[in-house]
Amino acid sequence: MIGHLLNTTVTVYRPAFAADGRGGRTTTFVSQGTIRAMVGQPTAAEGAIAGRDGAMLTTPVHFAYSADVRRGDELDAGGPRRLRVLGVVSDSRRTYKRADCE
Repeated sequence: MIGHLLNTTVTVYRPAFAADGRGGRTTTFVSQGTIRAMVGQPTAAEGAIAGRDGAMLTTPVHFAYSADVRRGDELDAGGPRRLRVLGVVSDSRRTYKRADCE
């Protein structure tokens, strides 16, 4: 239903944990593949607030409902930064998912 709006592709990276041999663990991000998405823009109010020290700027990213995107994943759209998924919600008709990213 929203396929025509998904105008870019993003690579999904999921954290994988391994023991470091000292009682702790190390985290690496493993590619889960690429999916189609629509990366939104932060609101003007968020943009103004983000100029302050310590402010968090969120970006909405939309996917097809069948996309495997989870909290904690990182999304790479080929730009200079990766987006970290803070949470994922879907609509009541199960036509799309929205991830709020930082």
